[in-house]
Amino acid sequence: MLSSLALLCVHVASSSPLAPTVITESDGTVVARASLPASEPEVRAVLSDATRAIQLSDDVLSASAKAMGECTELSVMTKGGLTPMHYRALRCPTEDGWEMSLLESEDLSHLRMEWKLAASDESKTLIEYRLRINVKGFAPDALVQRGVRRTGMQTLKELIRRLISA
Repeated sequence: MLSSLALLCVHVASSSPLAPTVITESDGTVVARASLPASEPEVRAVLSDATRAIQLSDDVLSASAKAMGECTELSVMTKGGLTPMHYRALRCPTEDGWEMSLLESEDLSHLRMEWKLAASDESKTLIEYRLRINVKGFAPDALVQRGVRRTGMQTLKELIRRLISA
């Protein structure tokens, strides 16, 4: 789908200021941003399937989806510290992407994910992936935040890889 020129742009961007960046906001929300070498419709095509989108993260071990009107209920199992974590969440479309919030979990007390897309021109899309997770029980915040930051960066890199190989 993408040309070899787009692949070259990704390679150049990976060593430029346009490479994916990750920051942590004061409330603990991790924000990963990138300028993707694909049109907004191409990016939306990859992210529109809730199960495929959640599986961009290599932390996800399994996921299943059930349609609920225009939203999707996801049942997800992810890697945990010692044992896998499970949760159910509701993913709904927004004006500029999707948002997902926790419905139920014995492992998490809070989960919120957002994908925000904006076309920067016909061949590039600015993307913002926001993720906030609070784990129940004893889990050092610094360790959880390090994992969430890694997940944000890895998820955007996997999205870029899938767009290039499409």
